[in-house]
Amino acid sequence: MNSMRYFLSFIVLSAMIISAGCTGISSKPTINLGIIENTTKNSLHDVSIRQLPTNSLVKTSTILPLQTTELGLPTSKVLADFSVVSWIEEGRAYQVKLATPRTQSGDHPLHVLIFRIYSGGQATISLE
Repeated sequence: MNSMRYFLSFIVLSAMIISAGCTGISSKPTINLGIIENTTKNSLHDVSIRQLPTNSLVKTSTILPLQTTELGLPTSKVLADFSVVSWIEEGRAYQVKLATPRTQSGDHPLHVLIFRIYSGGQATISLE
């Protein structure tokens, strides 16, 4: 009876390992550049990005309409699980919490982390 349990456990564990190998293992990305893109027709003020749980913070005063700001970052692995993006557009404050994207094994080793801010208090985060 015990040998049957061990055999079934082995089969299940093997299936999980094979499945993970086929789909790739996700991991935190290594980035060498960060970009904040203002996709709105308005200036954005007091733009900040706080990464959690590390509490690292990036702030900029103003991003003009339809412009980007590059964040000078050293090449490093992203340690954050989430980013909280905050900004003011036309006198109204917004804040959005975004999950840090993951990479799949076999992806390009270096990525650009892009935060896009849209009208109406929406934002996205992506890797390119």
